[in-house]
Amino acid sequence: MNSLLNDPFNLPYPVAYAIRKQEQIDSFMELEEKKRPPKNIWHNEHKINEWLEEVFDNKDPEATMEFNPNEVE
Repeated sequence: MNSLLNDPFNLPYPVAYAIRKQEQIDSFMELEEKKRPPKNIWHNEHKINEWLEEVFDNKDPEATMEFNPNEVE
């Protein structure tokens, strides 16, 4: 089991999918509440993309996703 954790390419698909989904949900929770997509579309890639394009419209000067590299794990 320890070798599975060291090499993610050997993880069974359902486990890898669950990890990726949890990372996606965690990233939604890091957004400020007014820009966070509603929970009922979290598992619909098409609706999520539409939501993010609308919320983070390039014309909006406040629609930036800046981050501090020191905060990245």
